[in-house]
Amino acid sequence: MNQEAVEDRILAILARIAPRRAERGVLLASPLGNGGLGLDSLAVVEFVTSTEATFDIEFPDEFWTGSGPVTLGRMVDYVRASAGT
Repeated sequence: MNQEAVEDRILAILARIAPRRAERGVLLASPLGNGGLGLDSLAVVEFVTSTEATFDIEFPDEFWTGSGPVTLGRMVDYVRASAGT
């Protein structure tokens, strides 16, 4: 799956979970929580589980504990690398 298709699907998931936030536009460099998209913990869990289900993947613990905040771009990169494997 190409970059644009993954981005579009992830942004569609975000729009379903946080429509007001998605309407304002988002950057792939935006972190999920404070200082970025501002998703609360429940919205983050819903967003992540929906993304995992959509792409039939699972984000490992190391993904969340790696360097820096988790951004949409980092999620897109992980999905592209993992989808279909």
